This record gives sequence, C-alpha cells and structure tokens, in this order.
Amino acid sequence: MNHTENKSLERVKQEQIRYRKKYLVHADEFKRSGWSGTSRMWRKAREIILEAVEEDGFFLDVGCANGILVRDLRKWAKETKGVNLIPYGIDFIEELLLESKIKNSGFEENFKVTDMMDFNPRKKFTFIRTEFYGPHNNFKIFIKKYINMLAPNGRLIFTFYDSENYLFKSIDERIREMGPKFGYSFLGSAEVPRVTHVVWVEKSREEKG
Repeated sequence: MNHTENKSLERVKQEQIRYRKKYLVHADEFKRSGWSGTSRMWRKAREIILEAVEEDGFFLDVGCANGILVRDLRKWAKETKGVNLIPYGIDFIEELLLESKIKNSGFEENFKVTDMMDFNPRKKFTFIRTEFYGPHNNFKIFIKKYINMLAPNGRLIFTFYDSENYLFKSIDERIREMGPKFGYSFLGSAEVPRVTHVVWVEKSREEKG
C-alpha cells in the first residue's frame, strides 16, 4: 500500500468517526438522516428534489445515511407524479446502511456499504442525487466519476442544505461552466429558500461507433 492509499484510508476513517458522532447519537429517524428540522418540514424541504425527476428510473442516493430520503422520494414521486423509482443507495457507515435496507424493504440488495469514490457499479442510473462534495474537495474527479455512472440523458442532481441564498448563483454558474468539458448540460434549479437548493444536469447522449 503506497503513501497516497494510506492517506486516503486515513481520511475515510476520520470521516467515519465524525459522521458516527453526528448521526448515530440520535434515536429519531430524521436526525439519523442528517435532518435537523421538524418532521413537519421534512417533506417541504426534500420533496423539491423531485423537480428534477420526470420519468421512471433507477435512483441512486449517494450518502444515503439511513435511507429515509430515497424511501420518501420514491413514495412522493408515485403519489404526485405517477413516477416509479427503483431506489439504490451507498453510504460508508455500516450501521446506517443496515437501516437503509430495512427502510427500503424489497430493495435490500440495492444498498451498499462503500466510500463514494470506491463505488464502481455495472449498472447505469437514471438519476443520481448527491451533495456538492468530492475527495479532498476535488469536485472535478467526483463529477467525472458520477456522470459516467449515468445512462444517456440521465440526470445528476445536486442538493445543498442550510446555505445562504447568495451562494447559489455562483454554484449554479460553476456547474453550468463545467458542462461541456464533462459531458453534461445544465437543465435547471429550484429551491426552498434558506433550506434546500437543487441543481440538476443531464448527461449528453453517448456517441455510437
């Protein structure tokens, strides 16, 4: 194992310690998902993610925690849009991933314990939801990897939580500017002010031959 791999493993271990302290101390399922608001606000704050979803498909939640977000998005998509989503999720905290399997009964095999940069599925996804992060803050490595996991015309959905609204314009512009280089088109954004901001891009259709 080389020096770079050692540093990467140490980073993951430190993040696991931090997230265990943040999530596992709570009994409430919303707090174990990372949501600090009330249960009444949960749907309003998270259903907006479905603005980016217009058709049936395979939906991967990167950093799914205890699985309630993808569980509820699947339920809301069916209720409000008649859209059927097949849930998938990854997280590097084993205890939370086990909860994800319980909360998404029938789809247990779709949830994996892994670091986001070690995940290399054979499947191509219709939708991938993620937050705006990457290894050592290298967003370019992260976005290239996950764009490649999308089916042609699949959508990568970025969510931002509890941020000041003035940041969103610059974030949207950064994502838009990177599109031609990384093979995607900027499609849109939506928000619940001061709670959730969502940006989605669409993978360019792959050339044949």
